[in-house]
Amino acid sequence: ETETVDAFVGAFFISNPARFFVKEPLVEVKGEVQLSALLEPYNQQTPLVKKTIPSWFDVGTKENYEIAKNAINQNEKVDFSKRDEIFYEVNGQVIKFSSDHERSKRLKVKAQQIPQIFPKEILTAGAFLSYPLIKGQTFYEVASPKLFKNFLTWTNQNLWSHPIDKKLSSDINFEQECHQFYKEKTLERVKVFLQRYPYYEEQKSTISKKINWSQLNSGVLSFIHGDLQFSNIIVSEKNKFCLIDWRDKFSNLSGVGDLYYDFAKLYL
Repeated sequence: ETETVDAFVGAFFISNPARFFVKEPLVEVKGEVQLSALLEPYNQQTPLVKKTIPSWFDVGTKENYEIAKNAINQNEKVDFSKRDEIFYEVNGQVIKFSSDHERSKRLKVKAQQIPQIFPKEILTAGAFLSYPLIKGQTFYEVASPKLFKNFLTWTNQNLWSHPIDKKLSSDINFEQECHQFYKEKTLERVKVFLQRYPYYEEQKSTISKKINWSQLNSGVLSFIHGDLQFSNIIVSEKNKFCLIDWRDKFSNLSGVGDLYYDFAKLYL
């Protein structure tokens, strides 16, 4: 089923929030608060530019993601899925298969270092890792400013502030690890991408020139999750948090990585 929706994509500035939100109360569209709905009165005064995008997909839910992936795969033969790992959910257990047999061991060891934030009863066997399905909702489904603030406090206390072995921090060249993770790994992925879609070569050159690689190399060594997007944060009925689908390595480092990488993954 195809649905036509006018959506605002861009940025706007509110000079006086207190006055604005009194004048323009928040509006819910299909059960979600939409700031874009507040722009409609101003759109009538000074019409915004509207462009129809027939190929637009909303991937905010698992179901919509699958619809988008199948449609794109059919039309352009693009595959978003990871080729080296697969997730299953069987009889209340989450099972992860990885083509790298050592990855499962590293994931388990990392979770055992800070057991209070990861799933309990983690088991491994060869290329497989499993743990009981965590009851709750993803942060996407229950997000609020207050809950996000609570999550940042909890994560800082339980993850980012977890002590790092002094010998480890003194022995590694963290700037080099960041260089390998951010620049070398990115360029490797771009190379593979361009082999399939060579017509993006010009855009790649333009974008890469704008990246300050030296700044990216100046990371902050910390314990990290490694893929701290909202779908990997499970919130229970009592607003307790559990982190799932954590990264096993950052460059050559297990458990630790760049604090800013976790920050970058936290997006709405």
